[in-house]
Amino acid sequence: MDRQANQVEYAALNRLLKQRLAEDHANFVRNRLLDATNSKRSLKVEERALAEHRLSIPCLKAPDGSRCTP
Repeated sequence: MDRQANQVEYAALNRLLKQRLAEDHANFVRNRLLDATNSKRSLKVEERALAEHRLSIPCLKAPDGSRCTP
């Protein structure tokens, strides 16, 4: 998609991408904490491990582990 050709559509897609990324990251964190709780691991340790994921997200992955972005 050409960014300069249709700025309104580009902005809408960018907003949707950021929203979905935030939802996906929230689900990832929730699932990791639930797994830690169910397997009786320390939540503090798990939260520290999740803090590393908060800094940068190198690529998007599907639930099966395949990469969605280059």
